[in-house]
Amino acid sequence: MTTFIIRDYPDLDHIFPIMHTFLKKNEFINILNFEINLDLSSDPRIIFLNTNFQNNIKIYEVYNIKGKRFLIDKLINFLSSQKYKKINFKNLKNIKKEMNLFNFIFSIIISFGKKIVFKSNAFYSNFLFGDKWAQNIFSSLRISSLVIDDSYYFNYHRPQSLIGIIKKKKIKITLVPHTCYMFSSHEDLENLKSKKLDNFYANIVVTSEKMKNIFNTCGINLLKIKNLGSARFSKENLDCLKLIYDENTEPKIDRHINKKIKVLYIDGSYDSNYEKNEMIKKISELNFINLVVKAHPRGIFMSKKSNSKRKNVENTDSLNFKVDTLTPTKQLIDNSDIIIGTYSSILVEAMLSYKQIILPKYFLKDKIDFKIFYENFGFAKICQNLNQVIFFLNEFQKKPQEEVNKEKINKFVKEYVYGGEIDSSNTMDRYFNLIK
Repeated sequence: MTTFIIRDYPDLDHIFPIMHTFLKKNEFINILNFEINLDLSSDPRIIFLNTNFQNNIKIYEVYNIKGKRFLIDKLINFLSSQKYKKINFKNLKNIKKEMNLFNFIFSIIISFGKKIVFKSNAFYSNFLFGDKWAQNIFSSLRISSLVIDDSYYFNYHRPQSLIGIIKKKKIKITLVPHTCYMFSSHEDLENLKSKKLDNFYANIVVTSEKMKNIFNTCGINLLKIKNLGSARFSKENLDCLKLIYDENTEPKIDRHINKKIKVLYIDGSYDSNYEKNEMIKKISELNFINLVVKAHPRGIFMSKKSNSKRKNVENTDSLNFKVDTLTPTKQLIDNSDIIIGTYSSILVEAMLSYKQIILPKYFLKDKIDFKIFYENFGFAKICQNLNQVIFFLNEFQKKPQEEVNKEKINKFVKEYVYGGEIDSSNTMDRYFNLIK
């Protein structure tokens, strides 16, 4: 059975449209959740799949699959059970109020146990999650084809034992893009080159000829690199997401806010914390701006705890901005006039909506070899410092702005999002044919 590995929400962004395509073609699939704290069942996209294709889909919590090892597998099953899904050190503060002292102490013990057992790349991982553990998963799921995020395949220890068994069985592995490739960095390329990829086993999907050539220079055979374009930004998937989120979310419209220029900053994990905090503070002081910060899943704004990195933007009530962790980014983009971001593939949503984009390139000044592909296409405002960002916002307020150059945006989307194709009409069939 075709099995899809999910590690976190960014994985789901890019893998969901492929799962949906398989189900629409009446195929049976497994979804294998590899993240101990990720509640897949509550995600609107998974709810949609379960509602419409219940008989063709099975979702497995990988650490809940019953093993045969005495005590070890029982401990893993116990700590990862649905009963303790939301218990971890990040959530203890939120759930403390609902517990008596005994339950709170017990929750601390559970949190310690989860932290120790599921610690990434710990030296004892080979013992806990080695070949015996992986063989049990393989036997339980009857895997006939494996689909996994490329970043998880290359950079994480946990799935390697299962990947090794899949290779020995000569079963197809397909790596799908962790992002719609909009940038390259020296650090990432050196990391790939260090892995000695001459005998690379899997097929790896990219979204442009540029990335196909880059991966080839890292040692991957061209025959293993498939330029299919982005599944996430195919029209087929965008139409589906619109249906899903329109049914599950109500747009929050503030009439007072609508009188101002609505600016959305999409936080990037590579962005300089100091520079972005300074920009947020300065923009929030402009009385004609309403600023929303869309938090990155692994960024500093996702944390509810105050720390030194956030102290200058912690008190959001006194400033003219808010941090949004829940609203779908597409909805935030649709309700914004200007989008600020660096490398995140969610900026493609802004491009497809023909929104004005500001690229604060100075956020990446310490990353000399960090190249952003859309920079040279001429439709984004490139800012080399904070003053240029503020100047552009002031100019935007003073006079009606010309429409962004749609021809330049379309050229970039064709080359880097649709894999060189005019549109995405064949994208999902190409993914299906490769994986199937």
